Amino acid sequence: EMLEVAQEYLQELPFNILTFTSPKEALTYVYENSNKVVMVLSDVKMPEMDGIEFRSQMIPKLKEIPFAIVTGYATKEMALQGMELGICAFLNKPLDSDQLIEVIQKHAQYRQDQLKEEFEMVYGFLDEVTPMVEEIENLILDLEESPGDEECLNTYFRLMHTFKGTSACLGLSQISAFTHKYEDFISLLKEGRLDNNTDTINILLAGLDKLKFILKEIEENGTDKHIDIIPFNDIFD
Repeated sequence: EMLEVAQEYLQELPFNILTFTSPKEALTYVYENSNKVVMVLSDVKMPEMDGIEFRSQMIPKLKEIPFAIVTGYATKEMALQGMELGICAFLNKPLDSDQLIEVIQKHAQYRQDQLKEEFEMVYGFLDEVTPMVEEIENLILDLEESPGDEECLNTYFRLMHTFKGTSACLGLSQISAFTHKYEDFISLLKEGRLDNNTDTINILLAGLDKLKFILKEIEENGTDKHIDIIPFNDIFD
């Protein structure tokens, strides 16, 4: 009933309203679509887990998403937990439409503005690195013909370093971690601790393919949080 009432109150707002009767399904959705979620509204009592536990499982990765709880009675203990978990509001039952809309507009709009700014920076990053990917392809071809080309390796290393640093600044942690591994591998070639042969060229090509895959995922999703790069890193071991 609470879901139906809330959805009715919020239908005039400029947001897509999704409802879940399973907290576990809701949590999975939020994790997989964190860059699209502007706010979470949860009942305090639910099957599988309560609202406080739901919020706890969003911490720390999803703490930036505003979170409000609907409850018949907010205890002092709940209020203290709410402060620790960054819960922005406790809304009383039965829901007051004006109070609900005010809370949603305030916190969801702020979150939406943040996401818009992040998207603009991420897509600016993609524009910046696209020609770098093409340059890396040419560098691999050059290394295949001239394995000991020091200038080529230095340029390759610099490009990976730029990828790593810029993506880290934007919070693209997965691609930053991957390019860090990639950079370390090139460093071994630069220092002569690995021979530049057919095997290493194949590793560089495999790394480039994975890099292109991650960039495509970022382009489609606006983030890389959903990508598991652990299998990707194995190509450098």
